Amino acid sequence: MPKGFVYTLFVVAVTLSLVTLISIHASSENTIDTSARIRSTLLLNILNDLNDDLARSSYIATKRAILSLTDYTITNGSFINDTESTIFDVSTTGEYNGSALPLMKNTTINDWTVSIQDILSKMGIEGTITLESYTVRQRDLYNLELATVYELDIYDPVSTIRMKRNVTQNVTIDYNYFEDTLNTVKSNMLFSTAYILCNLSGTYGKALVSSTNATNWTVGRVFKSTGPGDIISLSGNQRAERILITQNISKYALSDINEFKGVISETSDNLAGITIPKIIGTNDACSNTEDSYIPAMSTEIDKWINNIMTTQETTCFIEHEYGPTFFDRMEGNVTYGKYSTTGTATFIDPRVLPKKPQKELDFIYWNS
Repeated sequence: MPKGFVYTLFVVAVTLSLVTLISIHASSENTIDTSARIRSTLLLNILNDLNDDLARSSYIATKRAILSLTDYTITNGSFINDTESTIFDVSTTGEYNGSALPLMKNTTINDWTVSIQDILSKMGIEGTITLESYTVRQRDLYNLELATVYELDIYDPVSTIRMKRNVTQNVTIDYNYFEDTLNTVKSNMLFSTAYILCNLSGTYGKALVSSTNATNWTVGRVFKSTGPGDIISLSGNQRAERILITQNISKYALSDINEFKGVISETSDNLAGITIPKIIGTNDACSNTEDSYIPAMSTEIDKWINNIMTTQETTCFIEHEYGPTFFDRMEGNVTYGKYSTTGTATFIDPRVLPKKPQKELDFIYWNS
């Protein structure tokens, strides 16, 4: 065989060998890259799923904590001291005053994070979930807002990929229909009320109002009058705290009417000069009111109430700028100021309670 041909075969063989080796190496690298990409995508999906799972678990744990504290307060007849920190403690540990709360069994935030870490371990992934911050606060009249921050540290031993990030959740917790601990405990379990927003549609028919403030209520003691001569006995300060209820507002001087907190008239005369909240055309306002009552006037929806509470089944809550908030009620606090947001008030009928028989706003009743 000629030397040149042998040499050519040798070169071709070496070249093929090199190509094969390079090909195998490249194929191996592609396999590694593909595997890494798959594991990386898996970890990203896990992180996204964890974000949703932690938001849901925080919501469940916190809502159960509130229900547990409500039950504990009512059962023991004693209020809690610091609602915000206590809800956090119960949400994470499931205990209050050293006692395990039955409703929190296996549903605390700590329980959820341990369960999630166990699931990750079974997938061959190491995971650490740490609750960095937890804040629960009043969002609006009938909702709390829960804000949490978790640190997620996820490590995959197969691909040696580690992903670490903080995730933030904000969830809303509705406490409508929860039992109100303030009235239950203050009345020694005689008066039980649930958080239900008052629906005043149809009360005393259609009436006109002068204000359109979307959330404001005007609340004050009644001064029932049959004519201008009645109000002479009231000083300016006394008028400013009372709602005038009369048969016909057109009989009064505008300057006298405007000294009151509000006015309700049976007739439908619309006096444009009235600058206080007014409701006219109620037909039977006087006959359905006692002087000692505390009426409430909505300055948005054209209605008023003075004896909405006739039985325990019909009680409901209205917004009141000086009323205790949800947290105040959990603590038995009837004075305004600790939590600087608008609170709620409900009408109670003290005929089932020790004090004088008249309709009252609850926080005024318990504070008197």
